[in-house]
Amino acid sequence: MRKKLKLLILAGIAALAISAPIQAAEKDHMTAQYYDIDGDIYYDSETIGQAVVDYACQFVGNPYCWGGTSLTNGADCSGFTQSVFANFGIEIPRVAADQGREGTSIDLDDIQIGDLLFYGGNYISHVSIYIGDDQVVHASNSRDGIIISSMEYYKPSSARRYW
Repeated sequence: MRKKLKLLILAGIAALAISAPIQAAEKDHMTAQYYDIDGDIYYDSETIGQAVVDYACQFVGNPYCWGGTSLTNGADCSGFTQSVFANFGIEIPRVAADQGREGTSIDLDDIQIGDLLFYGGNYISHVSIYIGDDQVVHASNSRDGIIISSMEYYKPSSARRYW
């Protein structure tokens, strides 16, 4: 079954979408996921970033392919981020420059796990997913493929949040 993002209203945090009563949700403390009575998976605003990172990191070592969106057979940087977020029902634009214009702008000093980091200054040329500890996961290039590296491998110019 494909996972769908459904954010709960917890501690006064507004939800993006909800289709089941909160009282019907049970939390699995091992995975930080919530399950409703139908077995659908929910993430709250405090756990979605880590879920995105956990999912993205399982594709480390897979190939880079310019114009690609396949997490297993090859993706470019924005195809990688788009496909990772799609797994959670979050639609983001296809190219890095467009991804860098939508979502919620985040100050680089306030980035959280699961935020997108953009590179290239006035013209965004690359995107990665922040995984914590000043590290990112990204589809780097045709030589390296999908890798984890320092977020400072090149100076990030901006950050966006899509959850």
